[in-house]
Amino acid sequence: MNFIKQFLLGAIGGFIVINIYFLIPFDNMTFPTTKVLIILYAIVLLGWIFCFVIANQIKRLAKEDLVGDDEDQAEGIINKKLYDYSFSNNVSAIFAVLAMSIALLEMHLPLLIIGVIVTLLSYSMTTYMMKLYQLAYPDRNLPDVGDKDYSKKLLEISDDGERHIMLYGL
Repeated sequence: MNFIKQFLLGAIGGFIVINIYFLIPFDNMTFPTTKVLIILYAIVLLGWIFCFVIANQIKRLAKEDLVGDDEDQAEGIINKKLYDYSFSNNVSAIFAVLAMSIALLEMHLPLLIIGVIVTLLSYSMTTYMMKLYQLAYPDRNLPDVGDKDYSKKLLEISDDGERHIMLYGL
Protein backbone atom coordinates (compact mmCIF):
# COMPACT_ATOMS: atom_id res chain seq x y z
CA MET A 1 0.00 0.00 0.00
CA ASN A 2 2.84 2.39 0.87
CA PHE A 3 4.50 1.64 -2.48
CA ILE A 4 1.29 2.50 -4.34
CA LYS A 5 1.05 5.85 -2.52
CA GLN A 6 4.67 6.67 -3.38
CA PHE A 7 4.12 5.60 -6.97
CA LEU A 8 1.02 7.78 -7.34
CA LEU A 9 2.70 10.79 -5.70
CA GLY A 10 5.70 10.37 -8.03
CA ALA A 11 3.44 10.10 -11.06
CA ILE A 12 1.48 13.22 -10.12
CA GLY A 13 4.69 15.14 -9.37
CA GLY A 14 6.27 14.05 -12.64
CA PHE A 15 3.14 15.02 -14.57
CA ILE A 16 3.17 18.50 -13.03
CA VAL A 17 6.89 19.04 -13.66
CA ILE A 18 6.63 17.93 -17.31
CA ASN A 19 3.64 20.21 -17.90
CA ILE A 20 5.47 23.17 -16.37
CA TYR A 21 8.50 22.34 -18.53
CA PHE A 22 6.40 22.53 -21.69
CA LEU A 23 4.78 25.82 -20.63
CA ILE A 24 8.07 27.71 -20.11
CA PRO A 25 9.57 29.20 -23.29
CA PHE A 26 13.26 28.31 -22.99
CA ASP A 27 14.20 29.96 -26.30
CA ASN A 28 14.69 33.49 -24.99
CA MET A 29 15.92 32.58 -21.54
CA THR A 30 19.32 33.79 -20.39
CA PHE A 31 21.33 31.85 -17.85
CA PRO A 32 23.75 33.67 -15.51
CA THR A 33 26.36 30.93 -15.59
CA THR A 34 29.05 32.71 -13.61
CA LYS A 35 26.69 33.56 -10.75
CA VAL A 36 25.33 30.01 -10.62
CA LEU A 37 28.83 28.54 -10.58
CA ILE A 38 29.94 30.86 -7.79
CA ILE A 39 26.84 29.91 -5.77
CA LEU A 40 27.54 26.20 -6.35
CA TYR A 41 31.16 26.60 -5.25
CA ALA A 42 29.97 28.53 -2.16
CA ILE A 43 27.62 25.64 -1.31
CA VAL A 44 30.55 23.24 -1.67
CA LEU A 45 32.66 25.43 0.61
CA LEU A 46 29.90 25.51 3.23
CA GLY A 47 29.65 21.73 3.03
CA TRP A 48 33.39 21.43 3.60
CA ILE A 49 33.23 23.75 6.61
CA PHE A 50 30.45 21.59 8.02
CA CYS A 51 32.60 18.50 7.39
CA PHE A 52 35.57 20.02 9.23
CA VAL A 53 33.41 20.93 12.22
CA ILE A 54 32.02 17.39 12.34
CA ALA A 55 35.49 15.88 11.94
CA ASN A 56 36.73 17.87 14.94
CA GLN A 57 33.74 16.69 16.99
CA ILE A 58 34.44 13.07 16.02
CA LYS A 59 38.11 13.42 16.97
CA ARG A 60 37.20 14.94 20.32
CA LEU A 61 34.66 12.19 21.11
CA ALA A 62 37.00 9.41 19.98
CA LYS A 63 39.78 10.61 22.32
CA GLU A 64 37.59 10.61 25.43
CA ASP A 65 38.00 7.65 27.78
CA LEU A 66 34.47 6.54 28.61
CA VAL A 67 33.03 3.39 30.14
CA GLY A 68 29.63 1.77 30.28
CA ASP A 69 26.59 3.68 29.11
CA ASP A 70 28.62 6.79 28.37
CA GLU A 71 30.74 4.82 25.92
CA ASP A 72 27.63 3.48 24.18
CA GLN A 73 26.16 6.98 23.95
CA ALA A 74 29.39 8.37 22.53
CA GLU A 75 29.53 5.57 19.97
CA GLY A 76 25.98 6.38 18.87
CA ILE A 77 26.86 10.06 18.54
CA ILE A 78 30.02 9.20 16.58
CA ASN A 79 27.95 7.05 14.21
CA LYS A 80 25.53 9.91 13.59
CA LYS A 81 28.41 12.34 13.09
CA LEU A 82 30.05 10.00 10.60
CA TYR A 83 26.78 9.76 8.68
CA ASP A 84 26.48 13.55 8.70
CA TYR A 85 30.06 13.89 7.47
CA SER A 86 29.46 11.34 4.72
CA PHE A 87 26.22 12.99 3.60
CA SER A 88 27.66 16.49 3.61
CA ASN A 89 30.78 15.38 1.77
CA ASN A 90 28.80 13.47 -0.86
CA VAL A 91 26.47 16.44 -1.47
CA SER A 92 29.49 18.73 -1.76
CA ALA A 93 31.13 16.36 -4.22
CA ILE A 94 27.96 16.21 -6.33
CA PHE A 95 27.72 20.00 -6.43
CA ALA A 96 31.44 20.21 -7.30
CA VAL A 97 31.00 17.85 -10.25
CA LEU A 98 27.85 19.71 -11.31
CA ALA A 99 29.65 23.06 -11.22
CA MET A 100 32.61 21.63 -13.10
CA SER A 101 30.27 20.21 -15.76
CA ILE A 102 28.47 23.52 -16.21
CA ALA A 103 31.81 25.33 -16.49
CA LEU A 104 32.92 22.77 -19.09
CA LEU A 105 29.73 23.21 -21.11
CA GLU A 106 30.09 26.98 -21.04
CA MET A 107 33.85 26.78 -21.75
CA HIS A 108 34.58 29.07 -18.82
CA LEU A 109 38.26 28.19 -18.25
CA PRO A 110 38.97 29.84 -14.86
CA LEU A 111 35.85 28.36 -13.28
CA LEU A 112 36.58 25.02 -14.96
CA ILE A 113 40.04 24.92 -13.35
CA ILE A 114 38.46 25.80 -10.00
CA GLY A 115 35.93 23.00 -10.61
CA VAL A 116 38.65 20.42 -11.22
CA ILE A 117 40.49 21.51 -8.05
CA VAL A 118 37.28 21.48 -5.99
CA THR A 119 36.34 18.03 -7.30
CA LEU A 120 39.78 16.64 -6.42
CA LEU A 121 39.56 18.18 -2.94
CA SER A 122 36.14 16.59 -2.47
CA TYR A 123 37.65 13.23 -3.35
CA SER A 124 40.47 13.77 -0.86
CA MET A 125 37.90 14.56 1.83
CA THR A 126 36.28 11.21 1.08
CA THR A 127 39.58 9.46 1.74
CA TYR A 128 39.92 11.51 4.93
CA MET A 129 36.56 10.10 5.97
CA MET A 130 38.12 6.64 5.98
CA LYS A 131 40.77 7.92 8.40
CA LEU A 132 37.97 9.21 10.61
CA TYR A 133 36.42 5.73 10.58
CA GLN A 134 39.74 4.27 11.68
CA LEU A 135 40.02 6.89 14.42
CA ALA A 136 36.46 6.29 15.60
CA TYR A 137 36.81 2.50 15.56
CA PRO A 138 40.41 1.66 16.48
CA ASP A 139 39.47 -1.89 17.50
CA ARG A 140 38.43 -2.74 13.94
CA ASN A 141 41.25 -3.49 11.54
CA LEU A 142 39.88 -1.57 8.57
CA PRO A 143 41.94 -2.14 5.42
CA ASP A 144 43.75 0.70 3.70
CA VAL A 145 41.62 2.38 1.02
CA GLY A 146 44.44 2.14 -1.52
CA ASP A 147 44.80 -1.61 -0.99
CA LYS A 148 44.39 -3.75 -4.10
CA ASP A 149 41.97 -6.18 -2.41
CA TYR A 150 40.16 -3.56 -0.34
CA SER A 151 36.64 -4.89 -0.92
CA LYS A 152 37.59 -8.50 -0.15
CA LYS A 153 39.37 -7.51 3.06
CA LEU A 154 36.47 -5.30 4.10
CA LEU A 155 34.04 -8.19 3.60
CA GLU A 156 36.30 -10.50 5.63
CA ILE A 157 36.34 -8.26 8.72
CA SER A 158 32.61 -7.45 8.55
CA ASP A 159 30.01 -9.33 10.53
CA ASP A 160 27.00 -11.03 8.92
CA GLY A 161 24.71 -7.99 9.19
CA GLU A 162 27.26 -5.67 7.58
CA ARG A 163 27.92 -8.19 4.80
CA HIS A 164 24.21 -8.45 4.13
CA ILE A 165 23.89 -4.66 3.82
CA MET A 166 27.00 -4.34 1.62
CA LEU A 167 26.04 -7.18 -0.69
CA TYR A 168 22.41 -6.07 -0.82
CA GLY A 169 23.63 -2.71 -2.13
CA LEU A 170 25.24 -4.41 -5.12
